[in-house]
Amino acid sequence: SKLELAREDGEAAFDLPELIRTTIDVLRAKASEKSLELRLELGPEVPQYIIGHAGRLRQVLLNLIVNALKFTDRGSVTVSVLSGGGEAPNCTLKFTVTDTGIGIADDIKPHIFEPFWSLSPTGEDEANAGTGLGLDIVRRNIFSAGGDVGVVSEQGSGSTFWFNWPAAVESAAPSASAEVASATESDSTNGISG
Repeated sequence: SKLELAREDGEAAFDLPELIRTTIDVLRAKASEKSLELRLELGPEVPQYIIGHAGRLRQVLLNLIVNALKFTDRGSVTVSVLSGGGEAPNCTLKFTVTDTGIGIADDIKPHIFEPFWSLSPTGEDEANAGTGLGLDIVRRNIFSAGGDVGVVSEQGSGSTFWFNWPAAVESAAPSASAEVASATESDSTNGISG
């Protein structure tokens, strides 16, 4: 079900840049269909390995990128990741998904993370609107990880969805069994907003 969240005990060590790159790679064809550039900007301080919920993070990124592609007809979608610091071994990762799309009107912004609330890509034709669950799932997954989420947007000027994701830094590569568990978890929880 689209409303299911990853299991509470699903934390494991995983390769963060690899998870982000493979998530973006899944959506490159969708971006190419619309002649959009899909970019990744990783800050130099972003850790290689973290401990956390890989499936939840992948689902958040998929939903945000899919929405950005859906509401953008020209230009680009950029995923940016920075480390916001924290006391070792903990850190807060700062993600943004920025598009050059239609933007969001001020009166709509307070509602976009509500369940079953949706808007079509044109802002008018409800036949093309999604289920209204994607951003609610994003919000719930981020809150369950202890993070926060928001949006900065102006109608006609694109949008930037941002979120903070607390994580523990893993200093060594995860074992093969942890990587398999992480991959299995992400495969079973990567619902995409529609």
